[in-house]
Amino acid sequence: MTFQSSIPGYKGELLSTPASLERTASMRLIAHILKEPLFNRLRTKQQLGYIVNSHYDISFSAAEYEQRQAAIGPSYSAIFPVESIIVNVLSRKLCPQDVMQRIDDFLISFRETLGEMPESEIQSHSNALHEKLLKPPQNLSTEANRHFNTICRFGPEALDRNLSPNALPWNNSQKLAFAIQSLKRDDLLNTWDNVVAGKARSRAVCCIYGNSFPLKQKIVGRNKYLPSFLFPRNVTLLQTTKDLFSKRKELNAFGDVAVKREFSITKRMSDFIRRGDLKSNFALGLFGGGIILLVAKAQRERKLSR
Repeated sequence: MTFQSSIPGYKGELLSTPASLERTASMRLIAHILKEPLFNRLRTKQQLGYIVNSHYDISFSAAEYEQRQAAIGPSYSAIFPVESIIVNVLSRKLCPQDVMQRIDDFLISFRETLGEMPESEIQSHSNALHEKLLKPPQNLSTEANRHFNTICRFGPEALDRNLSPNALPWNNSQKLAFAIQSLKRDDLLNTWDNVVAGKARSRAVCCIYGNSFPLKQKIVGRNKYLPSFLFPRNVTLLQTTKDLFSKRKELNAFGDVAVKREFSITKRMSDFIRRGDLKSNFALGLFGGGIILLVAKAQRERKLSR
């Protein structure tokens, strides 16, 4: 079960809006708070199955973005972070429809729990997540990969918009950590109502049938569980991969974007590096050094195995 935010995730101070920073911080904190009560209720108390978990997830959508300010400028390539809160349950006790209903019941009650949660408890969760985000990389390869991914994802947009390499989100973790500490209960409830429980939310539910509860026949129309998804609303039922791909073609591109286009990462990165400062070149140097260390480590392990 996936709940997707309609606002693109935070990309940095010069590449995103304050609303993106607040939404990203709120979703990460909600996912952090949600984990334990979800597991306790569905796994420990109701014993739905061995796997019961929830987590924050981020993916990326590449597209061409058209500026909509009064003075319309040229379009530019951009990467949009797509953020989601995901709930997974694997059960041999109940069929998928019943599992969906149990999850919905929990989410309704969790909204009340969140509304009654003391500010001190919210602050305790935010402090724990704050410390986790500020934890330094444990090895060179992790740090090199982080910087290299930042350049690959957001470098082309900075280049197209004639921004300095300083515009790249080198310190995103720090920005998010401090934004999370400033969140209040109302901020979390607003995000919850827009992402998880609101009428304008985007939610995808994937039901997988197995030997314990086989899918004997196709579902015709709506069954009694589908309209209950926390609030009555229109539900699209997809039963085949053909239905899935047909529906996908009808959807608008994420992040208020225009037509997607291909671009050469290699060429744009070389242009970006020529314009870059010490920080971007240092990041690529770290990445190269990490690759060398990994290769040396692999060769050493190969010799020892002989």
